[in-house]
Amino acid sequence: MDRKIDTGIFKVDRDSPVTMTDQLADGIRRAILTGRLREGELLPTVKQLVKISGACDMVVRGAIRKLTAAGLVRPRRHVGCRVCARGGQTWRGYVLIVTRQLSTYYFSVQTAIIRDHLLRAGYFVSDVFVRWRDGRPDFIQLDEALTHSTSMVVVLSPESGISEHVAESGIRMVTVNSDLENGSFNGVNLRVDWSTAMPGLVKRCRRAGVKTVLRLGTRSDPERPDAMLREAGIRVSAMYLRSSITDNGVEEAEKGTLDVFERRFVREKGGREWLPDLIISSDDYMTRGMLTAFAHYGVRIPEDVAVVTLANKGNGPWYFKSLAKMELDPATAGRNIANAVLRLLHGRKAGPSIVMSAKYVDGESFPVPEKRGKRA
Repeated sequence: MDRKIDTGIFKVDRDSPVTMTDQLADGIRRAILTGRLREGELLPTVKQLVKISGACDMVVRGAIRKLTAAGLVRPRRHVGCRVCARGGQTWRGYVLIVTRQLSTYYFSVQTAIIRDHLLRAGYFVSDVFVRWRDGRPDFIQLDEALTHSTSMVVVLSPESGISEHVAESGIRMVTVNSDLENGSFNGVNLRVDWSTAMPGLVKRCRRAGVKTVLRLGTRSDPERPDAMLREAGIRVSAMYLRSSITDNGVEEAEKGTLDVFERRFVREKGGREWLPDLIISSDDYMTRGMLTAFAHYGVRIPEDVAVVTLANKGNGPWYFKSLAKMELDPATAGRNIANAVLRLLHGRKAGPSIVMSAKYVDGESFPVPEKRGKRA
């Protein structure tokens, strides 16, 4: 190495959903593009990188291949891997995207689209997950990322103290949130418009003769869908998942829901009389946990209970029958968020609220009797 280099650049997290190859390549790329690794400097040798990063030889060589293909480094036999000249590439700024939950299709799609839009606009973009360890947020990776010169931090999930933590750094921040009452943060308002999906669902409930509905969700879910069902004369009850269970992401949401239903079946000695006509799940991972419990206790869908789930367009819980769903499109939301962030980066207002319109999609899990036609 030409000079002493901060070895934190090369650290990887084995628990992260991002591959170690991508983590290492992204860390070195970010260091080069933000000036922490200078033009002409030699990277540590492959053997040294293996020791520093804790990754294997294959991971290190894969990261170097990615950086070489991007024109950021140039490996030379018997010399080492040297940082290339930037080739005239100048970035308008560095944007960091932060999210809480791990491995979710919703956030992954939005992050990828925001990154693509900002890169095409001339901004270097990186992203970081805030993991939960022992019930508390772990800000180690975020703090390391915040040591770079940063134009803006985009927080896709500002709850659980992430926005407050970023605010302490003094770096310009924008939060994507449906609750903008906290005036200390510059926010992009994102809300779900249930009115586009509920009329179709209510109509189908009437045609199917649904009298009772159980809503599976958390206490933070909006109340409007329930109100629209009650206005149609349908009795609505709720089964809540403890909010603390979802702190670590999708695995906890699925397992927590499985536990909730198993406890109910044990209490009812495996009986199904307590099941309503229809269950509406407000989370696709909760739906997976529920479907697992049903399979274990022999509950048939839709013979014993009909099911409607919230799902992201292009992704959703797998079941051997098609699931009826209220579908959201995170890709469209991601494009709108990216445009709002660009306006803020250019000194303009974020613009009006971003609306995610839910769409009801029929499925075999909630069949509706067809209207009888006239006999010939």
